[in-house]
Amino acid sequence: MGYAQKPFIANVILLMCCMAGGQSALTLAAESSTQQVDMKMNTMPETINANKMPRTLFVGTYGDEHQPGGIYSLRLSSDGKKIEQLNHLANPKLAGYLMYDPKTTILYSVDERKNDGRGPVEPAASVMAFSVNLESGHLSLLNEQIAPGPRPTFLSLDSHNGRLFSANHGDFEHVEKVVFKDGKWGSEYVYDDSTVIMYGLNKDGSISGINDLVILQGQGKDPNHSKQAGGHAQASPHAHSAVISPNGKYLLVCDKGTDTVLVYSVTEKLNLVNSYKFPDESAPRHLVFADNKHLYLNLEISSELASMEFDTKTGGLTLLDKISTLDNSYRGHNEPAEIRLHPNGRFI
Repeated sequence: MGYAQKPFIANVILLMCCMAGGQSALTLAAESSTQQVDMKMNTMPETINANKMPRTLFVGTYGDEHQPGGIYSLRLSSDGKKIEQLNHLANPKLAGYLMYDPKTTILYSVDERKNDGRGPVEPAASVMAFSVNLESGHLSLLNEQIAPGPRPTFLSLDSHNGRLFSANHGDFEHVEKVVFKDGKWGSEYVYDDSTVIMYGLNKDGSISGINDLVILQGQGKDPNHSKQAGGHAQASPHAHSAVISPNGKYLLVCDKGTDTVLVYSVTEKLNLVNSYKFPDESAPRHLVFADNKHLYLNLEISSELASMEFDTKTGGLTLLDKISTLDNSYRGHNEPAEIRLHPNGRFI
């Protein structure tokens, strides 16, 4: 989650590019697994490194009134040593998360805004669908849908069942309400709703609309020791990721505001069937499945990595292990943001 005062890279998608001599761009895109990679290119997955062909990268960035933000398309040479810009799309301005569907060659993006509710000064927060030309790097907008709940920050795709999920974080800032309660004047504080949205997808990959929406409830320890929002980053829920289970039956939501992983069954609606509560000031942020029954997740505020067992029948979670992401000698500030599992399964 982040909305900067100056533009920076928010998300990178790497796709196989069309090559002469046998395969079309559509075939290559369909056969390649979507990978999100470090722009330094020193931690590329082996499955990508082994394929010696030019590749197309789509880079989501944040902008402000001085810089454009948006999505950049880049060409990575076959030897991995040269990058050239192909195209730039200024809208969405806050392209904080990208997701690619190799079956339909559609790229999905959030526009990580906060709707001021009064428009038309700024557009509302939304999710967008783009058709992709892998040769030119050109993106064509298919459509977009609103994302109620400020700051959509994560996308998860279930293309088999025609669904797209968005985790909407909400801002940290509060609104002070003056109230007269128990014979005294005082203040109450109101925060943004954090939401999880299930969208339907049309056959062409465009987004049909909202099928269901969940508003998260509760709060964590407030104030806490985190520097975020002056120690008030857990004063309300903050959905930071929503990940489909490998069997497609469940959606796992990391709510860093309440230290909880929420598990929803996925049908026509989202139904809460299970949850796991971490200790105060943990802040689960992102997770990745190792297989059908095991997953890893990072804990942002406590700077820890957790290993968990997942019950495919009930959606239940059991903690197996938890370790610090820091060396014992480190005393500085640290809050891990992302987690990835190497394709060989040996490294996190």
